[in-house]
Amino acid sequence: SVQPGLWLATGHGLARVDLSSPVQFYDSSLGLRDRVQDLALYQDKLYVGTDAGLYALEPASIPGRLAHFKAVDDSEGDRRALLVVGDELLIGGGGFGGLDVLRGTEDMQHLTVPGYIVDLVASHDGSVVYAPSIYEGVQLLARRDGQWTDCGQLQNPETGEAFTVGGMAVYRGQL
Repeated sequence: SVQPGLWLATGHGLARVDLSSPVQFYDSSLGLRDRVQDLALYQDKLYVGTDAGLYALEPASIPGRLAHFKAVDDSEGDRRALLVVGDELLIGGGGFGGLDVLRGTEDMQHLTVPGYIVDLVASHDGSVVYAPSIYEGVQLLARRDGQWTDCGQLQNPETGEAFTVGGMAVYRGQL
């Protein structure tokens, strides 16, 4: 990480804990708007999903000053779930209607996915992503021909399926 330490997401910003120095707190005074929802280290840069959009931690331009957060272009709205898969950062949330995929630092692509995505969980090999949402169940996304594709909802109500999402055991089906 560019700024090593333990990063803590709070309702009012981020705190970085370094055992050999005081805690640093990042909030709106350093460019971070609204409530932090998720964070991910992608291509040696810290990305933060908030209720107001996606932010990236930029190094300080003047020695002795703190690093600051800068909004990522075209990322306004709720960014609730971040997941690094291979060389891509997947960004899910609500309000903007789907999933954004960041490749590098400039190439942002949008995939329309129904629902309000609250988490992103990759399969072991990274070829499938489960995207649980508040209103539409769990969407399946698969990587095909270098692009992410919406494969619809997780289905099998007759026998049901058990799986783990965000560390929680989930059952979908009829009991």
